[in-house]
Amino acid sequence: MKKRVLQDYSLIHQHVERAKTDFTLSADGNAFYYVILPLLLDLQDDEVDDAVTDEFYQAAKGHEKGKDRGIDAIFVDTKYERPSIHLFSCKYSSTFEKTEGFFPSNEINKIETFLGDLMRKNQSVLKEVNPTLSAKIVEIWNQMEHGNPTWVVHICSNLTETFAPDEEARFQRLLNRYSNFSSQYHTQSSLAARLTRKGRTRVDGKMKAIDQNLFEQSGGDIRALIVHVDALELIKLLCNREDLRRNANLPDTESLKSAEILEDAFEDNIRIYLQQRSKVNRNIKATALSEESKRFFYFNNGITLTCDHFSYPKSQRGPVIELENIQVVNGGQTIHALFEAFRTDPEKLRPVELLCRIYETRDRELSSRIAECTNSQSPVKTRDIRSIDLVQMKLEKEFGAIGYFYERKKNQFANQIKARRLDAEKCGQVVLAFFEDMPLEAKNKKGLIFGEKYDDIFSEEVTAHRLLLPYVLFERIEKEREKRATGSKLWLRYASYHMLYSLKLLATKKGIQTQWPELEPIWKLCAKARKVVGNARNSAKAQQREFADVLFFKSGTAKKMIESEIDAS
Repeated sequence: MKKRVLQDYSLIHQHVERAKTDFTLSADGNAFYYVILPLLLDLQDDEVDDAVTDEFYQAAKGHEKGKDRGIDAIFVDTKYERPSIHLFSCKYSSTFEKTEGFFPSNEINKIETFLGDLMRKNQSVLKEVNPTLSAKIVEIWNQMEHGNPTWVVHICSNLTETFAPDEEARFQRLLNRYSNFSSQYHTQSSLAARLTRKGRTRVDGKMKAIDQNLFEQSGGDIRALIVHVDALELIKLLCNREDLRRNANLPDTESLKSAEILEDAFEDNIRIYLQQRSKVNRNIKATALSEESKRFFYFNNGITLTCDHFSYPKSQRGPVIELENIQVVNGGQTIHALFEAFRTDPEKLRPVELLCRIYETRDRELSSRIAECTNSQSPVKTRDIRSIDLVQMKLEKEFGAIGYFYERKKNQFANQIKARRLDAEKCGQVVLAFFEDMPLEAKNKKGLIFGEKYDDIFSEEVTAHRLLLPYVLFERIEKEREKRATGSKLWLRYASYHMLYSLKLLATKKGIQTQWPELEPIWKLCAKARKVVGNARNSAKAQQREFADVLFFKSGTAKKMIESEIDAS
C-alpha cells in the first residue's frame, strides 16, 4: 500500500480551501469538484456546477433532493464528432491521517446497478434520482440513440489507493460488459502531480505528412496513426515557438534557428535526453549529418507521440495533421539529437525522414503504458496558441487598467480575487451568445472560440468593455439561476446562454445600444427575457410528446422559438 504524503495532501487541500472561498462552499467534498473537474476535463465554473450530480452538493446548493446512485458528476463532451461520456465517483478526506487506504469497494456495486439501469434505459430511474442526474441520464440516452459514444469512468479521490487489487479486477470485469468503456484512476499522488504540472505549456501543432504514406487504426478508447514525416517537420512541431508550431507550412530554416526544443513536450517520456554524452545520441547526430542521411529512416526506430486528438484530411497528398496536447513518449533522444544536428548544419537535415507513431488517447494510464512499452532505447489546444496574440495581450493590459485580471492563459491570475478575474474562454462564450447570436454553440462548441470564430470574437476592434458587458450580464444571470432554478423553473439550469441571447434581442428591439454604458437598462429586461425563454420552452413542451429541457436547450429549436416569441411580443 502506498504511503500517504503530507506534501501531496496539502497541495490538494489548499486548492480545495481556495475553491471553498471562491464558490462559497462549506464542505470540502463539494469544493473538491471545482478542483478536479477543471483539472481533468478543463471545465469552466458553470460547467462544473452543471456536471455535479452528487446529492449532498445538490442539497448544499438548495436544489431539489434526490439520490445520486453513486455517480457524483457527469460530463457529456460533444466537442468531437464522437462524443465522450465521463462518469465520476469521488471521495474526499478532510484529514491527512485518513487518506491512506483503498477506495471503498461498495461504490462498485452502486456503479454496477446504475450502469445496468442506464444501459437498459430503465425509465423508473428518472424518478429515483435528483433532477440534475435525471437530466444527465436523458442527455446520455439521446447520445446513445444518435451514435456510439466512448465512455470513461473516473474513480477520483485524495486517498492513496484506488480499489484493492481483487476489487479493481471486479470493477474492470464490470466495465468489460459494455463496449467502448475505459476507466481512469485519480489518487492523492496523481492529482498532486497534475496540479504541479498545471502550469506547463500545452503543446499543440501541425505537421505535414510525406505524400500519402500513412496508416490509421482505431479501437475503443484509442486511435493510432503511423506516418512518414520530414525531420524538419518534427523539429517545427516540437519547438518553443507557437507561431511556428501552428503553421501548416514549414518556414525557412532561418526562423527555426531562433527556436529551442520545448521541453514540456517530453514530460511523459520515461527517459531523459542525455545531451551528447552517450554513444547512441552521438550516432544519431552523426548519421543525420553524414552522406547517409537519406537512409536515416532505415537506421532509426522513429518516434512515438501521444495526444488528446489528431485530425487530417483524408485522400489528400501530403495532408496536414493537427495534433492537440502532444507528448513525446518515445524518441526524445532522436528529436534532441536531430535538433543538435540542425544547429550544426540545417541543410543537411532536408533529406532526413522518420517514421512517426501517433496515438490519440485521454487515458493517462494507457499513455504511460505506451511510453513504457515503446521505450526500448535509452533516452492545437488553440487557446494556448492564441494567448500570445497581440490582441490578447492588449486586452490583458486594458482590463488591468480598469481593475480586472484578464486571463489569456488558464488560471493566469490564480492568486487574485476570483470576482476580479475574467477567463478568456468564458469571454469568448458570452460573446458568441450575445454578439454572435450563437447561444447553443456558446455552451456546446467552445472550440469555435479560438478556432474559426476567433477573428470575429477577438477582432482588432474588440475592447475590454465590449467583453465586459455580456460577461457581467451572464454572471448576473447565473446568480438569478442559483436562486430561481427549482420546481417549475428548473429549466433555468440549462438556459443561461439563451437568456443572455434574449437580453440582446430585447435590447435591440427597444433601441437600447448593446454597449457597456447601457448595462443597467439591458439588465432591467431580465424578467422579460426570462418570460420569453420560458414561453418558448413551454410551447416546445406542448408540441412534443417526449420533452426534456436539457435536450431542448441543446437544440437549434430553442433559439428559433425564442426569436419567434420576441418577434410576436
